[in-house]
Amino acid sequence: MLFLFGCGEHPIMEKSFELPFEGWSYDNSFDFPIDIENKDAKYRLEMFVQHSNEYDFQNLYTRIKTEFPNGNTATDTVSIQLSDKYGRWFGKCSSGKCAYRVVLKDSFNFIEAGMHNVHLEQYSRTGYLEGIQELGFALYQY
Repeated sequence: MLFLFGCGEHPIMEKSFELPFEGWSYDNSFDFPIDIENKDAKYRLEMFVQHSNEYDFQNLYTRIKTEFPNGNTATDTVSIQLSDKYGRWFGKCSSGKCAYRVVLKDSFNFIEAGMHNVHLEQYSRTGYLEGIQELGFALYQY
């Protein structure tokens, strides 16, 4: 939760999910419900990841499924780069933990008002990711 407190903008919605000490398995998926009243406003959707310095990979593969109020769905596979090719973490790191925020979608508007759901799944080659500690989403309105 340390990385949720920043200067300036405040999200209109945010939710974080703590993972078991063991890490993130295929069995753990998360939902981020979004109730949109103003479909004409511009929004930014960010994802945040907290991981240990011992995380073994440069990136994190996720599958994000969005369910719309009309029943339609859209699915995207998203690779989040957590470090450069030399192993330097992109996030803010201290006390063995790194926190990183990434913009998934910027300056967009929703096609319709109503309840949307963003569903997040782990989508890597290994069924279990050690070192992923917390995940979350934040939605900002411009």
